[in-house]
Amino acid sequence: MEMLWFWMVSVVVALYAVMDGFDFGAGALHLFVARTDNERREVL
Repeated sequence: MEMLWFWMVSVVVALYAVMDGFDFGAGALHLFVARTDNERREVL
């Protein structure tokens, strides 16, 4: 049963990352890279 939940959660996380594409990485990075609104717009 534990393996079933592990694989279900793994598939859901993998599909989320694949379907979200570029925005997933850019959304996470803009918190650390961009300091002003203009820089945030360039990243996103």
